[in-house]
Amino acid sequence: MKHFLFSTLACLTFTQQVMADILMIQLNNSPAEVQAAKDAAAARNEHIIVYPEISPEDAQSLMKIDLQVEGLDSKLKKCNNSRTRDCLVTENKRYQLQLGKNEISKKYQDYMRTNVPLAKVLQILNEQGIKLSSVILSGNTSLPDFWGDFNPSGYSLNDFTTMFNSVHPLGDEIRSLYLWGPYTTTFDNMTSSWKKIFPQADLIAGFEDRAPFGYKVASGDYLKQALSREADLATITDLGALRAFYDSIATASQTSGSFFFHDMFASKSKTLNISDWDQTCSTLNFAQYRNIFQCYYNAEGKCINPPADDSTGILRRSMAALKKNSHCIQAKVIDMPDFDVFIRLIYFNNIKNNFHRQYIKDLRNIDATLASLGAPGNILLASKLATLSRKEIINYVFGVQDFLSKRNFHKKGIGGIEIPDFLEQYDQSLRSNVILLTNAFQLMKGLLLDLNTSKIPFASLDAGGKFPYAEIFSPYQGN
Repeated sequence: MKHFLFSTLACLTFTQQVMADILMIQLNNSPAEVQAAKDAAAARNEHIIVYPEISPEDAQSLMKIDLQVEGLDSKLKKCNNSRTRDCLVTENKRYQLQLGKNEISKKYQDYMRTNVPLAKVLQILNEQGIKLSSVILSGNTSLPDFWGDFNPSGYSLNDFTTMFNSVHPLGDEIRSLYLWGPYTTTFDNMTSSWKKIFPQADLIAGFEDRAPFGYKVASGDYLKQALSREADLATITDLGALRAFYDSIATASQTSGSFFFHDMFASKSKTLNISDWDQTCSTLNFAQYRNIFQCYYNAEGKCINPPADDSTGILRRSMAALKKNSHCIQAKVIDMPDFDVFIRLIYFNNIKNNFHRQYIKDLRNIDATLASLGAPGNILLASKLATLSRKEIINYVFGVQDFLSKRNFHKKGIGGIEIPDFLEQYDQSLRSNVILLTNAFQLMKGLLLDLNTSKIPFASLDAGGKFPYAEIFSPYQGN
């Protein structure tokens, strides 16, 4: 394994004559896209560097897991928060597969983070006098940042800016970017982000909506067609010709593909000049989308629990409309939800179930501690968390907080954790449990109510000093 991981770097270091004209950074296992990029590079008579290069055995294992998970996800969507035996068995199978995927991915996480970081790869390429013509970046997005299984912390826009600014002239001749992740070719993401790093890039291709997984044939074909036929764009000077070129790539429209070329844009639904983009803002009802989010976020009225995500559900459609028109939101100074919070709301049921599985022992201790304090039975629900709707969880958390506040809790000012005045009357074991209980509720509120990981207190970290992010968010694909 170690030998394979370092083979690419060895090639870079010792084979001076190799010209790596195309750089592909894959943050998830993307076999269809990698093969497509290699085929297109050959057609362009260029070389390609794939970072990291995944061993054939690992790539096959990860793809097998992804296909199994895809099948289980279809079954789980039909469960729609049901806790029947079949649904629980399916959920556990999915969880075990994800643990196996995490184990394989960890090898590449170590490689990218410590052994051969991306900055080092760019430095080696630059030292060899290599000039890049195209960059492919494949992974999940929290716009404009990219992340994935092989690098959960990901790369921010500032990271890319810093890395490429330090390796001139490596990226000075990049003429095209392929951003293979969800919502990457929104107007705001292009004009305020990537064009600032690579102003010389004529073409920026990606997806206007959700992106297919990297093992999907259609995703690879769209990438191959766009890369292979990039030279054809040189003759395009008007919207009609750009429309014809887009329509000739069938998998572009099949996958919500879209791209910017010079000052023009093409997607399945529209072709327009970038100067006319703001005209699309006037027809959008932003308040409608915001109200839908607020309804499920606060569990108001009939919005008791977010529906299972099926790509076309009301929450998914609302988030997609807002992401595709994020430039309108900024121009109109409209108060809109954070997209990271929005995607977690869409995947709320997955996050809730993973939270329950990860902390089941602690949740049982919460019930026991509350019972020791004389709490009524209607708030001894922690161990049943996975069966509760979002509305029930909100009522439960605030019910427990109300019960504890009546026991004369006060702030100690350490990490925002509340410590009860009356603890002196209890033995040390119970005192420790109550302090752990308050920590647990900070964690629960940050993850399940606020859906904001930045609000997770340090006291909620696991024994290893690291929050189990992958275990809690494993079914959340950022898509």
